[in-house]
Amino acid sequence: MLHCIRKMFQYDKAMQKSHSAPLLIGIHTTSHLRYFHRILEAAKRYAEAQPSGAQVLNISGSKLTVIRDHPGPCGLLTDNGGVSVGDKPMVVVSHGSDWPGVVKVINDDQAIGRAAAWHLIDSGAVNLVCVDWFSQPVNDLRMKGFVEAAAEAGVDCEHYALASHLPGDPLAFFSAREAELYRIWQNLPPNSGLFLMSDGNVSFFKESLAKRGVDDFPGRVLCLGVDNLGEVPGNNLSWLSSVEPDVERIGQTAAQVLIDWIQSGRRPTENVRIPPLGVVARSSTFCSDRASLVRKAMERIRSGACLDDTAETLAASLGVSRVTLFRHFKSELGKTPHEVLHAHQLQRARTLLRETDANLETIANQCGYSHASTFIHMFQKEHGVTPGAFREAASDAPR
Repeated sequence: MLHCIRKMFQYDKAMQKSHSAPLLIGIHTTSHLRYFHRILEAAKRYAEAQPSGAQVLNISGSKLTVIRDHPGPCGLLTDNGGVSVGDKPMVVVSHGSDWPGVVKVINDDQAIGRAAAWHLIDSGAVNLVCVDWFSQPVNDLRMKGFVEAAAEAGVDCEHYALASHLPGDPLAFFSAREAELYRIWQNLPPNSGLFLMSDGNVSFFKESLAKRGVDDFPGRVLCLGVDNLGEVPGNNLSWLSSVEPDVERIGQTAAQVLIDWIQSGRRPTENVRIPPLGVVARSSTFCSDRASLVRKAMERIRSGACLDDTAETLAASLGVSRVTLFRHFKSELGKTPHEVLHAHQLQRARTLLRETDANLETIANQCGYSHASTFIHMFQKEHGVTPGAFREAASDAPR
């Protein structure tokens, strides 16, 4: 009761002052309570440091009518683009649904996906897997960035959008989703890099596997989430590596955009996307010792330092025998060193065909082929078309 009285007093006092100074109202309506409060606190620190005397106040959704009718300069910071405040300025800071026509200051989710992929690659993941079971715009962007980074690195990447083929009935959906997640888990090679879009999804994935007797997750894979909930006491995610959004900058930028809008009367024409701070690395992305040789080999292959290598010369550069390298590759990747080298050569060739005007002789040399004729033969054998036809089709494709 005392808390409610205090909140009412703060609200009335702020409303009186805001007849001259901008008032930023924070209203939370979705499930990401902690995330929104962190943004609001950052917005408050920024606003209180401004000469305008702006204030930030967190109130309940029941006060929306008061905001719409308030005569002084005020605007709304919210995580729900579906609320209505009349002609009052409103900035959405949620990284959830994609509300059209609203002004947003949100995560750069494509950059989050890229950061996730590169961290898993740098941590020694031998292939990448991305799983999304909600099919939200935010996850589509994260998956897009993840897949792009994997392609740039020449790393095999599988991505699953489960919502596209799971049943619509809620009970059947949850049951089918758990079965599908378990199937994906069973088929993951050791030291795969698994990206599950958020820390909450990782927690659900772990619980789903536990119901089927898997009690050592992530065990043989490298696993990564988003939101850095591992720093929150009591959530049992202190082991999880996670991409950390720049919540402070989102809050500051949202407050700045809203204050400028209130004072100038000019609605912003573009949304703002804030890149993540980086990845907080914990034990879930520490690669096992038995994969260290394969990791070193893959780093050499991806760096382009071994385009002329054979399996024998690659093994020699790592100080092991060809037989040892073959055994480790088959164990960790299910492929031979020759198959991996060949796939990387062709991946580089496809990139050069798409992005440069270099002739086939030059591309063959840059990809480790001694003759253009050998390159053309191997490319056509793999892709069913000549390099020239591939380049022509790529140039005609929409950008």
